[in-house]
Amino acid sequence: MPTDDRRRSNRGVIACAVALDGGRVRLCFDDVESKSAQWPPEWRTDVLYTWLECDASDFAKTTFSERQLADIGLTLVARLAALAKA
Repeated sequence: MPTDDRRRSNRGVIACAVALDGGRVRLCFDDVESKSAQWPPEWRTDVLYTWLECDASDFAKTTFSERQLADIGLTLVARLAALAKA
């Protein structure tokens, strides 16, 4: 895809990072839904799908292990696949 064609599903996953006490960061993955797939989507949070915590300095430097990165990627792709089947 040479450019963004602005096509989107009306269901997806949104991620955010929340700073916690003790030098930790929580990565939250929420299911989101839009009433239509038209651009721009107006996402509405549906439910928390999952979360994980990590060290804030690792997060800031993006120094995750290959296993951690694989787990994050698999978590995201598995959820998107489940939403596509629903």
